[in-house]
Amino acid sequence: MAVRLTYQKLFSLRIYHHYWLDDADTQFDDLSTIRQNQINRGYNIHNFFQIIPTRDTHRVLAGQRALYKKHPFGFDIVVQTDHSASTPLPFVELSEGTRFRFYLIPIDTRFANYTLLPLPNSYRGDGSQKMVYYFTNRDHLNAHAPNLMRPAPAFDNSLATAAAGDSAFAYLTGDLVSDDANNPTQLFEAQLNTNNNTASGDWTNLSTGHLLYANRADQLQVNGSLLNIDFETADITATVQVTDADSNDVFDPAESFDTANDQTVQQLDLRHLPPGKYSMEITKSNGDPDINSTFYLDDELARQNAWGLVEIFADSGLGDYGLTDDGTGELLAPEFNLRFKNRSTRWRYKNIEAQVVHQSSGLLPLTENGFIEELLNGHELPNPSADMILPESDQLYSEYFINEDLFQ
Repeated sequence: MAVRLTYQKLFSLRIYHHYWLDDADTQFDDLSTIRQNQINRGYNIHNFFQIIPTRDTHRVLAGQRALYKKHPFGFDIVVQTDHSASTPLPFVELSEGTRFRFYLIPIDTRFANYTLLPLPNSYRGDGSQKMVYYFTNRDHLNAHAPNLMRPAPAFDNSLATAAAGDSAFAYLTGDLVSDDANNPTQLFEAQLNTNNNTASGDWTNLSTGHLLYANRADQLQVNGSLLNIDFETADITATVQVTDADSNDVFDPAESFDTANDQTVQQLDLRHLPPGKYSMEITKSNGDPDINSTFYLDDELARQNAWGLVEIFADSGLGDYGLTDDGTGELLAPEFNLRFKNRSTRWRYKNIEAQVVHQSSGLLPLTENGFIEELLNGHELPNPSADMILPESDQLYSEYFINEDLFQ
């Protein structure tokens, strides 16, 4: 029988951003079909995200006879298949561990303004290490498919108590927490910088909409292959063990270091390792607590301005997150999702003397579409843009300057 070749979808990534999808204060899912279609016609994630297949992914695509195809919601990976078989199978079999990696780089300078993601928080150490938002089809519960985001973490009382003791905040305006990090049924957004739990008035319950959005739990530290380690204590010996994502030891035996002569910062050479997610455990001879960390090793990612990384594996045993059927090898063609919540701010209006003449009573969403009614003396006020947000007094503001005489 002759081999009949065609292309079929291996997987796709669809990115939903509610700044561009919602209509004023109405969520996209609650809009009429007509209005949804109107918004979808103008929606294109490539207007605010650049998606770049990595160099190793270009090699994988060529070897698998696969193509990267952009569309307004993201991209498809299509692979050449043999249609002469009883079920369409990849013409080049996908081997275990085959992976596809893509850098995400925001190209809209306002992205951080209108996207509900944590602002840098020095108390959590966000500024000391390069971080990346990491999205993968590994290590998920089937119930969360096809989402690549992690559920928001539960409120951490111990972290909040420690922050309060240091006169700092564990949670900043826009942070998301859930009632259960494994199976969330409620989602909360911080209305202001706070250490109070979700039962307080400092949080807005978002549980009427989606429960999964990109959030702090998706962040991962990024390191280059020459890694400087601060052992913190002089005149001790320490062992360092690094394991890969499959819990395999990278060093056998573990690397040993001596911090004599105040050499507390030393370099670990990981140049023999491929890019990927790793865990590190440092054990000190003086009995101090072990130091544990998880990071993504990638020199190119550490050097460039990539904001996010999508890594899709062709592993078996991934359930609803798998690319092919574990038994037959048939293409499952999953459509993976990334979803971003639009940021809400307090809207503040000033006159030409920079005096505040009106302020919204609560947080209002920033959106590209629609109009939210905010009144001054019975007159409609314009909606602020996402061009600038102002952190002030533990809150976030959007400002609009008006001629006060026009609103009398």
